[in-house]
Amino acid sequence: MVSSLATQIIIISIVFTVLPILAVAFRFWSRFIKRSGFSWDDYFILPGLLFSVAICINTIIAVTLGGLGSHIRLDAEGNIVLDQRLIIFLQTEFATQLLSVLSLVCTKLSIVLFYRRIFRGKAFSIASLILLVLISGWGISFFFATLLECIPIPQVWKTLYGTPEHDKYCYQYVSMFKATAISNMIVDVAILSVPIPIVWNLKVSTKQKLAISGIFLLGAFVVGISIARIYFFYQSSASYEDTLDITVNIAPTLYWTELEASIAVISACLPTLKPLFSHLGPILVEFASKFTLASATKSFERLPRGAGDLDRDSLKGSRSSDVGLVNRCEAIHMQNIDEPLGKEASFAEIAAATGLDQGLVRRFIRHAIVKDIFVEPRPGIVAHNAVSRLLAEDQVVHDWVGASTDDLWQAAAQTCNALDKWSASQEPNETASIPYLCACMHDGFALANKTDQSIYLEFSKFPERARRFGNAMRAFTEGTGFELSHIVNNFPWGDLGEGIIVGGSQGFASFAIARQFPQVSCVVQDLEPVIAAVKNDTPPDLASRVKFMTHDFFTEQPVVGADVYFFRWIFHNWSDKYAVEILRKHIPALKKGAKIVINDNILPQPGMLSQWQEDRLRSMDLTMTEIQSSYEREVDDWAKLFRDASPRFAFQGAKQPYGSNLGFMVAEWQGESE
Repeated sequence: MVSSLATQIIIISIVFTVLPILAVAFRFWSRFIKRSGFSWDDYFILPGLLFSVAICINTIIAVTLGGLGSHIRLDAEGNIVLDQRLIIFLQTEFATQLLSVLSLVCTKLSIVLFYRRIFRGKAFSIASLILLVLISGWGISFFFATLLECIPIPQVWKTLYGTPEHDKYCYQYVSMFKATAISNMIVDVAILSVPIPIVWNLKVSTKQKLAISGIFLLGAFVVGISIARIYFFYQSSASYEDTLDITVNIAPTLYWTELEASIAVISACLPTLKPLFSHLGPILVEFASKFTLASATKSFERLPRGAGDLDRDSLKGSRSSDVGLVNRCEAIHMQNIDEPLGKEASFAEIAAATGLDQGLVRRFIRHAIVKDIFVEPRPGIVAHNAVSRLLAEDQVVHDWVGASTDDLWQAAAQTCNALDKWSASQEPNETASIPYLCACMHDGFALANKTDQSIYLEFSKFPERARRFGNAMRAFTEGTGFELSHIVNNFPWGDLGEGIIVGGSQGFASFAIARQFPQVSCVVQDLEPVIAAVKNDTPPDLASRVKFMTHDFFTEQPVVGADVYFFRWIFHNWSDKYAVEILRKHIPALKKGAKIVINDNILPQPGMLSQWQEDRLRSMDLTMTEIQSSYEREVDDWAKLFRDASPRFAFQGAKQPYGSNLGFMVAEWQGESE
């Protein structure tokens, strides 16, 4: 007959099998609704769920076949009977310990990887990497320590804890459990503490900070369960001295173990469910805005992270007049450039300083606030938040805003007219011998600037515009996702002799490769003005292996027989016609087996990335159409580019390294040297 305790355990096990399954299902449903694609945090929650469900199933087996929750069988002399039922109980208890470690490790990794998806910054990146290493180390060490509790392993269930036979083959199980549980709780506290300082640096109200913090602190409930599990374990281990009824005494420890794993999975999923609540109806939208992270995620993405990491969504969705006012407010640093950034200003004061009507100022600023630029801490008072502070402090970001509003926005506004006039032109001026030195691609930039010249030649007439645009381009390449380490670590440079960096600009990639791989020699090629400016900047220790050469890649490649010709962020500037021409100009220099390596954007299939990542790439795609008559390419487009250049190019595929904004496309030349 099943005891009431056993019945309760079965009910708990069933409920906490279903709930985490629903939580993970809703998580993936939310991803589908949002079309945001899946990330590593989603992948890690799946094994966390599977191990959690396995714990619950294992507990049900322990109840029905192993006697968990029922009194143990004793012989006539009052000794424990080590029968088949007790053996099953000991086996399931052992399995629960192992599964618990596996489930908690996967779930904790999922949580930290989720943090890395919504937070940015060098300090956080380092802290989160330390957490990932700590969690992995904790899981590996305690999994094997538990697995090897007894040697040989079957002694776990063939002997009883506390008996001489058990002590002969096994170490102190109680001490091991305490170490596992306490260290697990410490790791949980570390995970919980990481995002809180970032949240409290957000320029939002205290109420909003508390609400956001509350989402992260849902995990504190799991810490509470860990404490309860430790408490009940201490009780059960102490009772060994008074009674041998272990199938009853240890029951609370086991069902608190399954509760901990299941609720950890649920807590990890809750912050991702905003799209689902929004989909289900207006009533749930209000609930979701209070109890999920989605509304906060955009604020996290706009934390001060440096020029390269500024989330341009906050400006891109604004009207041009809004951004113009942002520029004016930033230029006077909230009225007075010498005043500290913390100073506040009223709408009337901003109106007086800018010469705009106060009503317009109020409307413009409040629309900017909706786009996460500035805050209004009190009615009628404006202050900086993370994004506006970055605009005020960082010259690169300031120039990026100026280029976006004065150059890119104007080109975008004329793109439809350009398409009407020139359709899907890939052509510069038909009389142009070198595309970037003559007329502009037939695009919105040409119409907006009333010119027949390219963006580069047009800017060469206006040094300040050229300086600002060059600085603005740095905003795309200086932040997280563009580190040179992605280049160094994601191609087998060490297997090469001489590598050629084509279109290498200032040579930073070449320096990084040459320093990491001493046998590699590099040639940095670019137009004469670029090479003249940087050719004397080679670090002394690399001077013998990194050379600079003036070269135009629309002319025949002069370096013959190199192993690799490397292009970083070059081809997205050019339509297919001219990208193919660049490749063909290299064919006479190629030896059999030489590789063309392209480090550039890869446009994803819809829904394969998070929404903001895909939005960034697709916005860049349209920007290239607006100013260059070019586009960002999908993998199939890259493959076609090589086929069109020559059937002797064997496309070897594309890959997107984790954490990198640029992918790698590789093609090998299979023809003979020409």
